Amino acid sequence: NGATVDDLKARVVSAVNAMPTKEFVMGGGSPINRIDVPNPTVNMSLRRMVSRVDVFLKDNVSNFEITRVRIINARNGGYVYESLDNDYNVKTPASTSLVSYPFLAATEEAANRAFTSRLYCHENYDATKDDDKTTAIIIGGMYKGQEVFYRVNLHDHASRSQVRRNYVYKVNILAVNGPGNTDPDAAILDAPQNLDYEIIDWDYGLHCEVIFDGKNYLGLSRSDFTFGKSASDGISNIVT
Repeated sequence: NGATVDDLKARVVSAVNAMPTKEFVMGGGSPINRIDVPNPTVNMSLRRMVSRVDVFLKDNVSNFEITRVRIINARNGGYVYESLDNDYNVKTPASTSLVSYPFLAATEEAANRAFTSRLYCHENYDATKDDDKTTAIIIGGMYKGQEVFYRVNLHDHASRSQVRRNYVYKVNILAVNGPGNTDPDAAILDAPQNLDYEIIDWDYGLHCEVIFDGKNYLGLSRSDFTFGKSASDGISNIVT
């Protein structure tokens, strides 16, 4: 109808802003400049605008139980569109404002040893190495009969400086070596201490839901399968 690309983008952004906050927005792009009417097909890879954070206790950790977890210093918005050459490697966050979310309680179903598919945040980049701008989680749990709190930075400056959209960040608690802060607010100002952990991240777009049993990871590549009368061969990638 004669609308420009910028007009279409503006309409999509307006629609996204009107959506309920519970909706997960996905975005993507294609280098195609025009669509041929006889074959109006465009292939593109869509990615979630948010990152997901999961927390696990390794099997050998017996002196700690997760009670609640929250995300702090998260950006309060993200880009709907990004340039194709950026590869979602954001160096300039969409928002200058930071937000901290309230605690979410652990569930009995996970036996207080896993916290999955409940923590989400927008991408963030912190070039200043300032803990006030670094996205982190506060983990609350029972240690020797008392609830204590530990801070874990999601983008550790020694290995990464950003939280990227569509990524899953698996925080594995390897050992609890001592008590954390008894004040959840004071824990925000703490440097990570008395907690041995590792952070494993991967792009959620490359694999389907990844299963974690406390020791091992298993994920299958996203593939489309067509079942017909004749046999056919296909390849699936497995990550462990």
